[in-house]
Amino acid sequence: GTGTGFSAEFRKNKAEHIAECGNVILKMTTSVLKKSNCELRRLTVENSGHKKPIKGKLVVYFDPCIEKREAYSSHPAFSKLFLTDDWDEKNNCYLFSRRGSAGDSVFSAAGFIEDAAVSHESDREKVLTTPEGVFSVGKKTKFKGRRGNPDCCCAFSIDIELKPRESVSYTLALTAGETREQALETLQTVRAEKKERKFGVNPLHSDSFENIVGGEMLTGALYPKQSMKRNK
Repeated sequence: GTGTGFSAEFRKNKAEHIAECGNVILKMTTSVLKKSNCELRRLTVENSGHKKPIKGKLVVYFDPCIEKREAYSSHPAFSKLFLTDDWDEKNNCYLFSRRGSAGDSVFSAAGFIEDAAVSHESDREKVLTTPEGVFSVGKKTKFKGRRGNPDCCCAFSIDIELKPRESVSYTLALTAGETREQALETLQTVRAEKKERKFGVNPLHSDSFENIVGGEMLTGALYPKQSMKRNK
């Protein structure tokens, strides 16, 4: 919104997006596990103020696809017709599936690693408003777990209350598998891990002149009016 500043940093094994509005700082750190079909998005909310507490909701939204880029680009309007959504109460996560033209299926689970009190919604009409679309994320926060087929989305809401100089973090895990069981097992494994996680290396990251320039151009294209950073 108005008065919000954005920045991005692309590092060897993670990407960081940061937004600042008043005393609220939101950081999203995205990484991919090295040996698992899993992407992690760590969301950190910080109250940088010295006097007043803040209270609100952390709303996470994305459009599930589970499709190769080329296939989606060819027929984006029909992509949702083959996508189904389901809420797995036992594992406290969404499970999305897509059936391919050859009869094969792909599954993806989406849930938080932490044991958080999460409300959820996959009915797009209950999450977004028109005509703003995705730019209206956050206007609706009363999620009641309604399903969104045949045009589903994925939205989570978590209550946030922070004292001055306090922060809180939640990590969203997105897993994939050829079966429902594989996607859920990966999510369960990631949640149970106690040791330090190993992340894959950003394929665009290196010390070559081309990639250094490319990194600067990418952040500049994403946020042309903001100061950008790129760390090794």
